[in-house]
Amino acid sequence: MIWMRIAIAVLAGFLFAIVASEFTLRPATLLVESDRVRDPETGVMTNWFIFVVQWPVAIFTAVIGGVVTAVVSGKAGRERAIRGLIGFMIVVGLTVGAAALLGGPGLDSRPSSDVEASTAALVPPIPPVWNVVVLPFVGALGVLLGGRLVTRAAAGFSPESDDAPGA
Repeated sequence: MIWMRIAIAVLAGFLFAIVASEFTLRPATLLVESDRVRDPETGVMTNWFIFVVQWPVAIFTAVIGGVVTAVVSGKAGRERAIRGLIGFMIVVGLTVGAAALLGGPGLDSRPSSDVEASTAALVPPIPPVWNVVVLPFVGALGVLLGGRLVTRAAAGFSPESDDAPGA
């Protein structure tokens, strides 16, 4: 029965991370100037946006997913659930990233008129290939941090722990 709890924990952590990502990355993208989000000539996502906005949001939301997974899985299956979410996040991230790269718009899809230029802010930027490959591992790092946060907090609160704070 522990495997069922682990599967539910992995799914819950992944869903919480995705929902948190949508609620934080979309407003952050709208608050940043469009020149900071993408190169105006090519439409490719800028390094500034990747390192200052996207990766911190990815780590933050993955920490939330790791915490949810660790709490839902319970003490018995916590480590397996965290490893499961890390693997699931890497596989899904690489799959979705590859699909976006293979099926995404080409560089010739830049706006050609003023009307299209005003709607260009709504079109997501083209991610660099290196970012598509590395971003799932950044999320996995966040899951690991969130899982360790709960593991260490639970160890600190348990009465049988010898290394508890104040002991």
